[in-house]
Amino acid sequence: MTSHYSLNNVCRIYMKNFLTYDEIEVRPKPHLNVIIGPNGTGKSSIICALCIGLGGKPYLTGRGKSIGDYIKHGKESALTEIEFHRNEEPNVVVNCSFTRTSTEWRLNGIGVSRKQVEKKMKELNIQVDNLCMFLPQDRVADFAKMNRIQLLENTEKSVVPKDEGPTLLEQHELLKESGKVLSDLESKIEKLSEELESEKRRNANIEDQVKNNDLKKKIEKEIEDLKIRYTWYLYCEKRQEKMASKERKAVMEEQWSVLTKKLKPAENRMEKYRGESNSCREKAKKHENEIKELEPLLDRICQNVEDQEDAIKAAEVELAHHRQQEDQRKREIKDMERHLSVIERELAELEPFDEDALKEKIADLTMQIQNFSQAFTKMRQAMDDDRYQKEALNRKTSGHKKELEELEDVKRRRLEALRQQNQQVFSAVMWLHNNRDKFKGKVYDPMCTVINVLDSGYCKYVEDRISRQDMVAFVCEDKEDMNKFKKFMDQEKLRVNIVHAPHGDPKAFQAKTPIEELQQYGFEKYMSCVMTAPDAVMSYLCKNYNIHRIPVAKSGDFENVPPSVNYFYIDDSRYSKSQSRYDRQWSTSIITVRQPRLLTFSENTERKNDIIRTLEKLRIEMKQIDDKIEKAHAQQKEITQNIEKARDEKKRLVQDREHSDQLKKRVLMKRKQIENRKSKAINMEEKEAEYRKKCEKYTGNAVMKVKEVHKILTKATKGSECSMQCAIKQRLFKERILSLEKEMQ
Repeated sequence: MTSHYSLNNVCRIYMKNFLTYDEIEVRPKPHLNVIIGPNGTGKSSIICALCIGLGGKPYLTGRGKSIGDYIKHGKESALTEIEFHRNEEPNVVVNCSFTRTSTEWRLNGIGVSRKQVEKKMKELNIQVDNLCMFLPQDRVADFAKMNRIQLLENTEKSVVPKDEGPTLLEQHELLKESGKVLSDLESKIEKLSEELESEKRRNANIEDQVKNNDLKKKIEKEIEDLKIRYTWYLYCEKRQEKMASKERKAVMEEQWSVLTKKLKPAENRMEKYRGESNSCREKAKKHENEIKELEPLLDRICQNVEDQEDAIKAAEVELAHHRQQEDQRKREIKDMERHLSVIERELAELEPFDEDALKEKIADLTMQIQNFSQAFTKMRQAMDDDRYQKEALNRKTSGHKKELEELEDVKRRRLEALRQQNQQVFSAVMWLHNNRDKFKGKVYDPMCTVINVLDSGYCKYVEDRISRQDMVAFVCEDKEDMNKFKKFMDQEKLRVNIVHAPHGDPKAFQAKTPIEELQQYGFEKYMSCVMTAPDAVMSYLCKNYNIHRIPVAKSGDFENVPPSVNYFYIDDSRYSKSQSRYDRQWSTSIITVRQPRLLTFSENTERKNDIIRTLEKLRIEMKQIDDKIEKAHAQQKEITQNIEKARDEKKRLVQDREHSDQLKKRVLMKRKQIENRKSKAINMEEKEAEYRKKCEKYTGNAVMKVKEVHKILTKATKGSECSMQCAIKQRLFKERILSLEKEMQ
């Protein structure tokens, strides 16, 4: 019988211990195949077997992160075998057996590696990672997110060429490269055109510069010619001036010879007068030299006379100094005697005291100060301990307050997450916060912000159970408020979901089976018990989602759960059991629960109450410590006052004793000073006799020097008279010479 399969059609799929199947073999038809069945019967498992069995990554199906997630619960290994139709050639069979930690591959019964399987799939143009060729149910959202370019490229990848030529994608890439090369060439042509225009403009500018350069050279040559002509003109002019000067010189030389003959007699007389004038000048100079020789001698004698006068003055000053010293000594003795009498009177006025009694009193005060200081130190140490304890309590209080703020900040963080995921709902929340007075009943923020899951481990169950639309829905207790809210949102052009939930008692909704009977299967609580919310919201959720009947468990074995519990959560999966209407067999749908996106932050009410109670205890302890510190401050102040009082008394006694000792020392010192000053008296009669002798001696020497000065001055006067006569004669000769020179002119 002729086969109707096309080349590379899947003609057989075999699975063992794979997801919901114990063992099954599926033989698809040559053309379109449609698999129909209730939820949880294994339709998607066949698609997953195709992906895993053809070398696809586990995450491509959206059902698991590792290959172990595809092994049936309670089994250790699984097997898939997929057969491809090859027309004239033997069919290709890909076998994949895997455990939770390892995978083995076989190609037509021969063991191969994963890369060899991927290479074979590439040859067969099987692309399980291409959403345009292989689209699992849980990847539809990813397919919808693809843009037009990604859709086109993935579609081209999935098209098989009829011959051995390039694929459609390769041709597309070649076309894009050619377009890019064409664009680069056009850019280069445009750039070269711009460079050509630039060179043309530059050439035009250079032509103007060449013309200017030629004109410049022509002008420079004309300037050189003019410089040569100007130099020749200057030469001619100077030559004419030189000829005229030679003619004037010849005329003046002839006039000079005539005048020289006329002035000869006058020159002879002038020579005679000059000789006599020089003779008079030499005589005057001789007398001046004699006077100059006498000047140093006269200066020495005058200096000697001045020295004698200075010596007399020095003797007078010395005598006056001795008199002043003696007067000063007598005044100092009087002052010392007066000071001594004042100190003795002050010493006599002091109260007498017993040195031994004073020492004993000072010792007692010292002991009191030491005792008070020790008590003060102990008190301060106790206060420091209290302060350290208070600081430790403050640190604990700050930590608890910070933790409390974080716990109370859950709603703000949820609103921030809501803003990032649904800006319209967030804007509606902000509008509601500013306009609550427009409603007569209570209007609650979106459910995701008012639901509080007591244990963050249950958040994913709650968010999986409640639809996305209701998670971001506003809840109104009054129906009129709901209609009014919708109108306001239409006016604001905000598309949000608003539900009506009359105020009710959530306790009215009770499960038929007590949770204690289900704890043997690992169930801990019903979903309504792991969360809190306003009564209206809780009633709405119980009525529409039966959260009071859905048990949850963080771990357990779903196979042991009785059929009466047909909807529940265990670990990371949601389980729903249903019974076939045909064969009455039970089937279980297992869907992986995604991590929460809106309930990522939950408020731990128990922890919050514990922190509040702890903060109150810490406040009471800190109040007790503050009272203790305040009492210690008062005691410390009293001790400080006693210490200061004892120190002041001790200081006063010590100062009195030191003052008395100091006065006695000052009396002895003053008496010694007076005796010392009296022993240094000066004999003024002897000093005056010495002064008279010195004056007689210095006066006699000065008189002798004055007589020598008189002789020298007489001799110098005679020489000065001769010098004056010579100077008069010289002046007469000069006048005669000047008159002869005038006659010669």
